[in-house]
Amino acid sequence: MANPMYGQNKADAALDGVSKIVKVPINSGNAIAAAGHAAGAYGGAWANPEGEDIIIEGVLLDVTTAATGSGAVDIGVAADGTTGSDNLIDGADVGSAAIMATTGANGGTNGKAWQPCTSTQWVTVDLSADSTGMVANLYIRYFIPSKG
Repeated sequence: MANPMYGQNKADAALDGVSKIVKVPINSGNAIAAAGHAAGAYGGAWANPEGEDIIIEGVLLDVTTAATGSGAVDIGVAADGTTGSDNLIDGADVGSAAIMATTGANGGTNGKAWQPCTSTQWVTVDLSADSTGMVANLYIRYFIPSKG
């Protein structure tokens, strides 16, 4: 039996409070093909896999190929995988150049560096305007709060 004093109380042997990083390919790793935009289309969605509440420490959107249009991106914690949210990154420009957008530098009006995410919530990537041609990956850094 693991000693709960040290936070090692999970089947995966990960310590509570220790950060994890996950990579989420945007649009399944393919370039965006359509100029039109519909809520939940051509983005990404990541479900909290831990079965308990987590704290997101920040996200990094690595845009390796910029959109040929005037695309922008919102990233945030949402109730499901198709609802848009902008509480991590709000309106980052993905059409001007290949960039690395982060919650700290590109948070925009609503973006926060730290965001709680319940066991049933998702992190969603919602593209607006013309994001044709964009290729990107999202990196999410999070931890499970220690059970003290």
